Amino acid sequence: MDGADGVTVGVLGSYGGRNVGDEAILTALLDQVRAGRPDTRFVVFSRNPAHTRSVHPDVEVVGWEGVCREGISEPLRRLNVLVLGGGGILYDTEARRYLRLAGTAQSLGVPVFTYAVGAGPLTDETDCGYVRAVLSDAVEVTVRDEESKLVLEEAGVTRPVCVTADPALLLEPGDRGRALLRAEAVPRRVRL
Repeated sequence: MDGADGVTVGVLGSYGGRNVGDEAILTALLDQVRAGRPDTRFVVFSRNPAHTRSVHPDVEVVGWEGVCREGISEPLRRLNVLVLGGGGILYDTEARRYLRLAGTAQSLGVPVFTYAVGAGPLTDETDCGYVRAVLSDAVEVTVRDEESKLVLEEAGVTRPVCVTADPALLLEPGDRGRALLRAEAVPRRVRL
């Protein structure tokens, strides 16, 4: 898969849920990887594939919620790496959902890298078990804050956990915000 044909990167997070922060993280991740490796192909695992396709028409989008292991294995097999995150996705009842897919990738020989994830609260033993198993075998584990690092260490992750900045900070400011404020009749030059 590597070489002249480029690299295929899977991206798994809370994408397609229309959370502005999560969508900003996805945009920043795609922009940063493309800046360094323009030949990279992406497969984004989305909660709402139609929304993700409309925002990122140049990437392959796969719906993953409610899909069995066999159904999700085909797109996972085509990946060179699966990036998990960023954003706050590793918390009670949700961690197992993301890590089930990441664990499936690992079982297929696809390396998993966490990208500035947020973690906690994480007290449910099932979720902690997934965190220990999958993240201890990850290529690298990065989190977006010290508290998330502590949560993962307390859950039993044996791999070193590195703290980094939230990827949304990498976005270049645009002028769309002014148009949105104007459309909502928010007064200019007034302290709100």
